[in-house]
Amino acid sequence: MAVAALRHRVEVLQAELAAREVAERHLRETLEAKTPRGWRSWRWVGQLPALLTALAAVGALFYTAEGLAQSRDATTRQNQLALQQNQLAQSGQITDRFNAAATNLGSEVMTIRLGGIYALQRIMGDSPSDQPSVVEVLAAFLRKPSSPASPSSQSAAQDPPLDVQAALTVLVTRDPGHDSAIRVDLAGANLAGAHFVDANLDGADLTGANLDHARLTRAHLTHADLSHVNLAKAQLDLVDFTGANLDDAQLNGAQLQAARLDNAQLNGAQLQGANLANAQLGRAYLSEADLSDADLTGAKLSPAELTGAHMARADLTRANLSGSELTAVDLTDAKLGEADLTGANGSPALLSGADLDGAHLHGVHLEEIDLTGATVEHADLTDADLRGARLYGTDLTDANLDGADLTDAVFSRRPVCSPGASPAEVVACNKP
Repeated sequence: MAVAALRHRVEVLQAELAAREVAERHLRETLEAKTPRGWRSWRWVGQLPALLTALAAVGALFYTAEGLAQSRDATTRQNQLALQQNQLAQSGQITDRFNAAATNLGSEVMTIRLGGIYALQRIMGDSPSDQPSVVEVLAAFLRKPSSPASPSSQSAAQDPPLDVQAALTVLVTRDPGHDSAIRVDLAGANLAGAHFVDANLDGADLTGANLDHARLTRAHLTHADLSHVNLAKAQLDLVDFTGANLDDAQLNGAQLQAARLDNAQLNGAQLQGANLANAQLGRAYLSEADLSDADLTGAKLSPAELTGAHMARADLTRANLSGSELTAVDLTDAKLGEADLTGANGSPALLSGADLDGAHLHGVHLEEIDLTGATVEHADLTDADLRGARLYGTDLTDANLDGADLTDAVFSRRPVCSPGASPAEVVACNKP
């Protein structure tokens, strides 16, 4: 009886299962009939929860990204604000440091002044935009005549005080790229004996400054104003003075070997005994300049303005003076061996006692020139104008006088040549 009951229960369950399968099949057919063709799949219905989950995830990502963007913008604004605040703080610190350093320059204690100078140097490195202000302060420190840095009792042959040299070193070794067109003003400064080696002072104002015995080897002073400056016995080898103004400058005994002075103004400059060997003086202006006893061996003065210059006893051996203006130049006892004066303009006032051995004087105008006692051996005087020249005791051995005009030239106190004599005949009949 128990077995029969169990069997009956199984049959009931099987009947219910079959009825459920029929109902499900009927429901499926009904849904497919009412659903678009592309969606007639129970698989899609089964994937609906996953699809909804994916859409929810995308929405969550978008929300998260939007939140991150807003957070990033807020962080950027905070960083910018912090940067501005930091810059303001640094600017305030620079101002405080600058004021303290400038104050220290006025101290009577050497170490305190040195500290102020080096503090200004650090400010230039930390804040390039403040460099023009630092340059002005240091230049003013060096210009101040009553400053402890510029004692009037300083000897020219001595090194400058430590603080003067320190301030100058900071000034001339700066990066000019941060100057903002400011001009270094050292007019009237007492910098005697100072070291400027490799200095960068292009365009600087050094009017009337005292640089006696200073050392400026390889310095850059292009277009600088050095009028009335004192550079006596200064070391100026290889200095670039291109376009500089050196009118009325004192350069007696200065060393200017291989210096560049192209287009420089040297009118009225004092250069007695100066060493200008191999110097570049193309288109330089040297009117009324005093170059007595100067060494211009191999110098290039082509062309140069030398009107009224004093060049007595100057050594111009192998110098290039072609095309130069030589009106009223005093070349008494000067050495012009192998010098090139081709095409020179104007007649020198004096050439008496000059050594012109092998000089190139082609086409030179030497009317009424005084060549008394001069040596003109082997010189090229072709087509030269020597009318009325005074050639007392002049040595013209092997000189080339082809085409030279010797009309009214005087070779002795009592001329003995007949009128109309050729240049060669004039030379021959007037030999002492």
